[in-house]
Order: sequence, then structure tokens, then C-alpha cells
Amino acid sequence: MTKKATDIICYISIVGWLVAFFAGTRKESKFHLNQALTANAGFLILNIASRLIPYFLFKGLIFWALDMFLLVITIIALVGACKGEEKVLPVLGGISILNDSVYDKDFSGAAAPSAPAEDASEENKD
Repeated sequence: MTKKATDIICYISIVGWLVAFFAGTRKESKFHLNQALTANAGFLILNIASRLIPYFLFKGLIFWALDMFLLVITIIALVGACKGEEKVLPVLGGISILNDSVYDKDFSGAAAPSAPAEDASEENKD
């Protein structure tokens, strides 16, 4: 999968993010993967909070407005990914959920080549 395809697919939903993460170009697309994961986590947290918080006046309107805000900033990021730009999400863009070491891991299930063992006798030459 190309970098541009990975960048676009990761914004579609959490399923799209998973496909982009495991089948796409992780190292090249880490900016958009992180931004999309942050937006998807925001949607999830908002959804859970709306169900856990008891009813109060204008609860539906407040959560709808927050949901629309997340949708708009996700669409802005998706359009930026289509153009090949790296636009930081407003408000949520500074949050980095995954660190750089996650992008270097091999999730294919194939055994990683092992490094040659160092000769222990070289260490005891002193």
C-alpha cells in the first residue's frame, strides 16, 4: 500500500486505521496514523462519556456539538492527507498516542533475523 493510500485509509474509521497500520507503510505514514488514532480515540471517549454521564439539560446538544467538532477536524485532516500535507488537528494535534518504536516493529508474524552472537572470548581479553 502506498503512503498516500495509507494516509487516507487511516482516517476512515478505527477499522481503516487498523488496516492502514498493519498493511500500510507505517514508517512513512506515522504522522497521519497518530493523528487518526487520536481522532478515533476522541470519538470513542466522547461516545462512552455520553452514555455514562446522567441526563442533564442540553446534554444531547453539547455532545452533538463535540461530535461535529471531531468530525470536522477529522475531515480537515483527511483532506490534508489527500493533498499530501501533514496538517495538525486543532486542539488534539499535540497528543501523540504511539511512540516511534511502535512503527519499527514487525507485525507480520515472520521471525526476525537474529543478530550474530558476539564471541565471549573477545570480552575477556583485558
